[in-house]
Amino acid sequence: MKKIFYLPIVALFALFTNKVHAQYTITYSNVSTFADSNCIDPVFSLNTSGFSSGLAVHTYYGDGTDNVNPVMSAFVGGYASYTHTYTSAGTYTVKQVLELGGASIDSLVSFYDSKYCQTFNFSSFYDANGNCVFDSASENFIITPISIAVDSNGIRIDTFVTTSGLHYQATGNPGDIYAFSVISSGTGLVLTCPAGGVIYDTISMIVNDYISKEFGFDCSGASGYDAGELVTTRAGRHSFVAEILATNQYCTPAGVTVTMNMSPKYDFVNATPAPTTISGHTLTWTFPSLTAITPQFIYVHGEVPGAWLIAGDTVHSSYYITPTAGDGDLSDNTVILVDTVRSSFDPNDKAVMPNTNIPDNVSTRLTYTLRFENTGNDTAFNIHIMDTLSDKLNVKSLAILGSSAAMNLSIQHVGGLNIAKFDFPHINLLDSTHHGLCDGFVTFSIYTQSSLPYGTQILNRGGIYFDFNPVVLTNTVVTTVGIPDGIDDMRNVSGSNLQLFPNPAENELTVKISKGTFSTISVINSVGQVVMKQDVNGTSTKLNVKALPAGSYYISVKGNSGVKVERFQKM
Repeated sequence: MKKIFYLPIVALFALFTNKVHAQYTITYSNVSTFADSNCIDPVFSLNTSGFSSGLAVHTYYGDGTDNVNPVMSAFVGGYASYTHTYTSAGTYTVKQVLELGGASIDSLVSFYDSKYCQTFNFSSFYDANGNCVFDSASENFIITPISIAVDSNGIRIDTFVTTSGLHYQATGNPGDIYAFSVISSGTGLVLTCPAGGVIYDTISMIVNDYISKEFGFDCSGASGYDAGELVTTRAGRHSFVAEILATNQYCTPAGVTVTMNMSPKYDFVNATPAPTTISGHTLTWTFPSLTAITPQFIYVHGEVPGAWLIAGDTVHSSYYITPTAGDGDLSDNTVILVDTVRSSFDPNDKAVMPNTNIPDNVSTRLTYTLRFENTGNDTAFNIHIMDTLSDKLNVKSLAILGSSAAMNLSIQHVGGLNIAKFDFPHINLLDSTHHGLCDGFVTFSIYTQSSLPYGTQILNRGGIYFDFNPVVLTNTVVTTVGIPDGIDDMRNVSGSNLQLFPNPAENELTVKISKGTFSTISVINSVGQVVMKQDVNGTSTKLNVKALPAGSYYISVKGNSGVKVERFQKM
């Protein structure tokens, strides 16, 4: 019996209820591409209701070719998984025939849309000798963020901020011209090759094609000084880890000092490199010649000296890079962090900042950090991280802020999902006996969609792959939109019996309570801080909000009748 379905290009699913042979029928079929590249051959998967030796699937791919693949025994029924290479683009009619002993017992027809697909691989490196070729013995990949523009047929379609490299997937019609150009490389670097500053390539009548290109950079010759630091931390009940990336935007060598004030709840254990000075919980590192080509990575480990901390406790630490005199941008010279102690301490994890709630109906910049550690007993030669981005995030705004080693970025669009891949090729991360040399991270920023409603949650986690080992999944971080932590019970928001007027308010806000017994009124800002509090005055209370900065706020009234909440806007 023939069954006909239309299946989309990436995630093609079908369930079948009509049965020719009750024991052996096709119950599920899927055609997909690997999440780390749409330019890989499609994978055909199939499940059957039962299994018997000699069961096979005969596939006619619609391009004049066919083959037979065995059905293997599964926990329930059977399964088959296999790939096929299409040599040209087009929509193909695919017929899968389930056979037993050569006899056809079930079949289905689907459609696969094969596109012209080329992956353009770009690297950014320090071209010390000016030959526009990366010489691994004498030159380094750049880990300074580089902004790259992508044009298709003369129209700007994408921009990316990445570090050492970009893997860009291009689809289109034969003859479509793609142009890649550097928008910005910082103040201390200048693009030296290719000669015209733009890399061009053309979609050809070949699918699954990989083309490598390179951007070469040299020092700009501009003299100046602009030091900064990127810091990520983990606070556990018994351990604390900080990772610091110290940078200078210029090639002019600068002597800098990095100072860390570790929380007194932990004692210093070790660091790589070793601190220049240690005074109590204050550590310093002196680097005599920090440049745009020679950033410095610092790993610090601390331990609780006595009884373990309590989950939910807070840990304060601060970081400074000096001197500040003559520094072109002081905004990244100081980092002050407040961590929440976790009940468990996982070296492979994910964090998000801000770690409080965010305003609703506005676009907010989130900063994510993915951290990894080789906990094995051998070197990890290649590491990559897959991160499925929420549809509540604007994928076009993703920008790499820094990484601990050379890293290539690619964005995949698979089955309606946006997946970021952070690839650390040839990282050669030492095993777990080398503390401070077996860790790494990548930090990126991304903006939320601007129209997220009150109460939306943005969930995110990553999957870390060490060579050919199974994926290591991180924790899930959650960002809540429009519900500050300072509000106790949001279930009372709808029908809260509160009236606020005028709303928006400029100088005075009247809070009218139609029924219920309440004693206090609190004004809470969008990150959960109580900025004003006073007693309820009968059924109508006036609040002087003139001194409050403009923005969104929440009125929370409490008493014997519970908690009621409403939002107002301060003009």
